Amino acid sequence: MASEPAMPELVSVPVSGSAGGTLKAAADNGWPAHMRATFALGLPLVGAQLAQMAINTTDVILVGWLGTTELASVVLATQLYFVVFIFGTGFASAVVPMVAQAIGRKDAVACAVRCGWGCGSCWPMVS
Repeated sequence: MASEPAMPELVSVPVSGSAGGTLKAAADNGWPAHMRATFALGLPLVGAQLAQMAINTTDVILVGWLGTTELASVVLATQLYFVVFIFGTGFASAVVPMVAQAIGRKDAVACAVRCGWGCGSCWPMVS
């Protein structure tokens, strides 16, 4: 029978700010623990990237059977889509620091969220 892995010991860490109190944190704060956590967070990203590469490779193989002109047109369309997609992703990525700044200033977050929703909703119509 396999035994359960041991959970790291939790320690109380004082938290400053309006909430106050303490926060439970893992006592193991060394490099191996950080490396394990980083790899655990990065593994799904690696899987997603490999899946995307497999899809693109399959597209190239299947369209390549049709001819070079068709393959060139698919590659050109894919690159055009990628530029439009990345530009639109920039709008969504810009909202995160705006919301963080609003929270830090103790301002209303609604303005930053409305800006993100507006740009995110209008960009597909423009493109």
